[in-house]
Amino acid sequence: MVAPMTAAAWRDQHRGGCWRRRIGATTRLYVLLVLAAIGASACSSFTRDNPRYCDKDGTCGPNGAGSCHVPTRTCVVENVGTDGGSGGATGTGGRTGVGGIVGTGGRGGAGGVDAGTDMPDGANGDGGGPDVPEGCMPTCGGNKPICVNRTCEFCTSDPECRTATPMNPFCGTTTATLGRCIACNADVACDGSPSGPACFEGSCVACSASRPCAGPTNPICNLSTHACEACMVDGQCSSKTATPFCNAGLCVACKAHGNCPATTPICEGNVCVPCASNTRCAERNGMLPACVTATADNKGTCVECTVHSECTTAAKPICVDNSCKPCSADSQCVAKSGTNPGVCMLHTDGHCATSAEVLYVKAAAPCDDSATGMGLPSAPFCNPPRALSALTTVKNVIVIRGTMLPGVAWTYAGTESLTVIGQEGAKIGPGAGVGISITSGDVYIRGLTVTGMTDVGISVSGAATTVKLNRMTVVANAGGLVVNGAGFEISNSVFSDNNAASSPASFGGVYLNAAPGRPSVFRYNTVTGNLGPGLVCSGAYPVSGVLIANNTTNQVTACTLVGTDSVVGPIIALDFDTRPYRLTTASPCYNKGGTTFPADDIDGNLRPLGMRVDCGAHEIQ
Repeated sequence: MVAPMTAAAWRDQHRGGCWRRRIGATTRLYVLLVLAAIGASACSSFTRDNPRYCDKDGTCGPNGAGSCHVPTRTCVVENVGTDGGSGGATGTGGRTGVGGIVGTGGRGGAGGVDAGTDMPDGANGDGGGPDVPEGCMPTCGGNKPICVNRTCEFCTSDPECRTATPMNPFCGTTTATLGRCIACNADVACDGSPSGPACFEGSCVACSASRPCAGPTNPICNLSTHACEACMVDGQCSSKTATPFCNAGLCVACKAHGNCPATTPICEGNVCVPCASNTRCAERNGMLPACVTATADNKGTCVECTVHSECTTAAKPICVDNSCKPCSADSQCVAKSGTNPGVCMLHTDGHCATSAEVLYVKAAAPCDDSATGMGLPSAPFCNPPRALSALTTVKNVIVIRGTMLPGVAWTYAGTESLTVIGQEGAKIGPGAGVGISITSGDVYIRGLTVTGMTDVGISVSGAATTVKLNRMTVVANAGGLVVNGAGFEISNSVFSDNNAASSPASFGGVYLNAAPGRPSVFRYNTVTGNLGPGLVCSGAYPVSGVLIANNTTNQVTACTLVGTDSVVGPIIALDFDTRPYRLTTASPCYNKGGTTFPADDIDGNLRPLGMRVDCGAHEIQ
């Protein structure tokens, strides 16, 4: 007969195992009696929802502290088999325990007593075996996700998290995520995540400051909820450079034409697109009402103009580089409104003259010099003197076309400003006396030839008189131009082959005597081949950009040559093409000119053509 097991022996046999066991109902009373008999400081009040466990030395409490305790994180014992029953009266061994859920065998039943002989426990019976220690639940979760020595602990590395929590494979290192297993540690870790592409405090979310909302709908990131929402005001969209405006909850490129850049100026369906018509450009900006539709670098942009007709301001009638500007050449006005009159008022405000301000002169039928004549394009006056008599404050432009009748000279003594324009090879002379005589007023003459007069070609006098000559040809007269006590501005003109004049001084080409306080400008003219002195000044008047050569006596007398942009010499191979003295590239005037010069030349061509301007009246083309 085997002696009964003592309490100490029972504890020794079960050392290291927790007291918390699933005990069969038939033996529960027996176990409690044994516990009471051994008098140990056993763990009590243990249930599945209030687990307590023992230390390895069989005493209760954490780390052998001697008392029962509740873990920081819920730990439970693994399910074990049901204990075997007690032995029968005849000493038959106890029943073998039934295996538990995890397959661990239960304890054997206590041996029976027969004639004082104990039977051995059924610990080694079928299904019996050593106890399985308590451990952590399959996933600790929460702030301590890792099971270490039966206790839930903080993570310390990514591999721990990948093993324990595959859905949260990273171990947090920031203040907000330290020690927790997290879904992400950077935005890139959320690529493809159904929760969203942005990482915030270890979780994949719809958006964040580093990854804003990308879709067209719900474009604004609520940084409190990390959800994408509809916009409410433009300011929310301002950081979205391609779509900075809010419209009906969406961030869009534009809400109006004015929101669009110059390169794509029209707002269509909240998208900035190139213009397709002047109408849309006018809607956008009345100052830029024209659409560039032709193939060009700026095609599809809104501009001030694309053709002259789109320039409606009188002082800026010409479209140049998509901007309305004052005219600079008669040809521009011809291109805009035709040949009647085809005159650019470049010497005043740059407007294109209209027939309402012009008197026409042409010495050919059906010209009309009668008192009832109107000087219209269809019935012009026959001679300049008749046009001079019809001048008004409104009609103060005379257009002379073709050659005037021989011997007909004209004199202006009025006080109004007068403009005289020569067209169609307009010519005064040959004839007796002075070709053109001006004794008062401000007179501008352009594009005339004066030739074959028995006196000087042009005579200007009067202290209150200023004459401006441009693109004039004064050739083969008894002296070219004399300005005696008047103001003058003379450019782009040729004075050649004139005979010597003796009054008011000896000269052949030009004599200049400026009135005090009046202009005295002589620049970019050609004076050549005259009998007698070429250019004579009564004072040190500035002269620039001139070509003066081959006159029979002095080339220049008393005038002051300004700068180094003039060519002056007694005999120079001028290399003129043909008269009236158009230069060739062999001329010493080629690229000789300076930095200040007229806008055009004797033929109306713009200066300069190349890098530098040519001196004299002609710009080589």
